[in-house]
Amino acid sequence: QASFYGRKIPAIKVFGGFHEFLYTPEDEVEKIDFPLLALRTRFVVRLVRQVANLQERLVWSGPAPPPRVGLEGQDVGDQDAEVLGLPKGQGGIRVQDVMPGEPAARAGIQVGDVILQFGSVVLSRDGALARMRDAIRESRKQARVPIRVLREGKELLLEIVW
Repeated sequence: QASFYGRKIPAIKVFGGFHEFLYTPEDEVEKIDFPLLALRTRFVVRLVRQVANLQERLVWSGPAPPPRVGLEGQDVGDQDAEVLGLPKGQGGIRVQDVMPGEPAARAGIQVGDVILQFGSVVLSRDGALARMRDAIRESRKQARVPIRVLREGKELLLEIVW
């Protein structure tokens, strides 16, 4: 979605939820909830049909409220955590997209980075995304927030500036 956002192209993003096997070799066909997938697919078809049949084309009217940090990511599962060499219990969020010009991009966060700590909150394997959302809400009171990431096997300390 960031590529559309950056080019000021109207976009619809449908979020299906996170799970530890998303985009991993363990994400096998047996894990797909087909009735739920069918339900979501019907919703998207109706939504796209409605948008396509509008009298006027959608036009860019300015950015939607930007994400608080400006990145998209997913929890690091147990197997990925082991491959990354994380200590037992240490989790993280693998960055999948970074929105240009947002705090994450300005901090130097890159696609593929694994966020290990946001401010004083060390991310655990159980619910890293939820913990980070809470940490983001709390950190908005500060002008600068340290963020520890793993990039290509090396830990880096970056800084989010609001």
